Amino acid sequence: MLYLSICVYRWMPIGRPGAAVVGGSLMVFFGIVPPSMFPVAVDWDTIVLLLGMMLMSTYLDRDNVWGLAAKLLLYKAHSPSLFLVRVCCISAFMSSILTNDTVCVTLTPIVVSACLKTRQPLLPFLMALATSANIGSSALPVGNPQNMIIATKSGIEFLVFFKICAIAAVVGVTLNTIGLLLYFKKDLQGTLNFASRVEGTDHDE
Repeated sequence: MLYLSICVYRWMPIGRPGAAVVGGSLMVFFGIVPPSMFPVAVDWDTIVLLLGMMLMSTYLDRDNVWGLAAKLLLYKAHSPSLFLVRVCCISAFMSSILTNDTVCVTLTPIVVSACLKTRQPLLPFLMALATSANIGSSALPVGNPQNMIIATKSGIEFLVFFKICAIAAVVGVTLNTIGLLLYFKKDLQGTLNFASRVEGTDHDE
């Protein structure tokens, strides 16, 4: 309840991570979780894996991988429909290996900048990014924390997990893309004229 009240009503400006820490501390304080059980209650495998994914994302950023993703999004995207399809495909693929949160946070400024420069509505493309990143993240154990917990607790091998979930992820992204194209058909008219550079595509240090 504390977590929900902080996140939904925002009566304490500490955010979801802070709410989780406060809630966990209160559970220990009131004896709901004994201090001796604290090391067991925390899923350290998932924590360490998430830390590793964050570190890898940082190094990929230094190597300008996100800049390459931006160029792929914008290269000869002469129509809004094509741009939306690329947003779906690239966000889904990258979220399967870099977690959906990382992809959404990194690609959102690129997509927003491109939309503003070409006077396109933000909603279709941001919906494409958010939904496709979430669907694509289901393909691999490293795509999101839920998959990490499932994979580590069940002992499912990486390749087996991929074989089971990849097909569902591809079908889901395909259906999602088609649905977005149909739903936002009226908003995806005309042509796009991108400048040679779009703000947010360069990651020079």
